[in-house]
Amino acid sequence: MPKQEVLEMCEKAIRNDLGDLDDLPYELANTLANVYYKYFDHAVDVMKRAANNPGWIPKEMKRETDMLEGLTSFVENTAIFESDFEAVPNFIEGLREIDKHEQPNLYQYTVDFILDCLKYDIKDAHKKTGLRRMIERKIKKRKVQEIPNLIGLLDV
Repeated sequence: MPKQEVLEMCEKAIRNDLGDLDDLPYELANTLANVYYKYFDHAVDVMKRAANNPGWIPKEMKRETDMLEGLTSFVENTAIFESDFEAVPNFIEGLREIDKHEQPNLYQYTVDFILDCLKYDIKDAHKKTGLRRMIERKIKKRKVQEIPNLIGLLDV
């Protein structure tokens, strides 16, 4: 169950950064909501742990037998959450510049590209053809970790 505190942060940030999402396909809007949710959930978790215990250890480090692997995992996760969060406004600005009625193929290609980057985490998506990404998307579909219908919980 999503945390109300984080949902409120997401809603405010999405409204501020992206405006109304009604013009976007549902799958994309839900993925954007998940990107924001993961970012703020992680940030809140880190802030709460650090505020209550200055010598805290990331939970990833506690799970690993090798603390370096755990720290690496924590840093990588933090970087992914941050880079995805920072990329969203640019992706959506570019998408909204495409007239979906005059250029429906380009619009859909761009939607798929954004999903490949943010939802399916396809590495070097910009270097791959649409067909190659479609194949990787089908393979990675089972590994996607999103909160279903998260966009429905937000008023954006």
